Amino acid sequence: MSMENGGRQISNVTLYACGTCKNNVASVFKGEKKREVIFPALVAKFEHVRYGTILFDTGYSKRGFENGIVSKLYNLLNPTSVSEEETITYKMKAEGCTVSNIILSHPHPDHIGCLKDFSNYTLIATGDCIDELKRAKTFELVFKNQVPSESSDIKFKTVEAVKNVNDATQML
Repeated sequence: MSMENGGRQISNVTLYACGTCKNNVASVFKGEKKREVIFPALVAKFEHVRYGTILFDTGYSKRGFENGIVSKLYNLLNPTSVSEEETITYKMKAEGCTVSNIILSHPHPDHIGCLKDFSNYTLIATGDCIDELKRAKTFELVFKNQVPSESSDIKFKTVEAVKNVNDATQML
């Protein structure tokens, strides 16, 4: 599939489920009846003719289970599951993809799980999102072991929040 978007060409879009969490749908959506639903941690991969492979979020990783009591509490309140084969890291390696950019929606564990697994990329996010990453506070659900260090080979690019999908390509 080829889409023309703002004069820049995206040659392919792929959506991946990279782990899951189980929640009561009534606590997530107003007006819903109480019932448990499994939610996938979705990651989108865009193949761009100019910018290469771009990921939107990175899904869960095993790091979400490596924070001692914090992980136990998180998984008690928000039961999660991810196998190595479900991670975006595994999928990109299997496909032979080199990631050039990662766009981050917000820094919760189901979105930042594999940030540390990639190198030499630009992390694109709002200023608030990047600030939360740098603070890495557990009560904000930003686990330090999932956040790349500022001394790594990752470049941080701050953008304004996108209100119109047609403006999204201006982030790059």
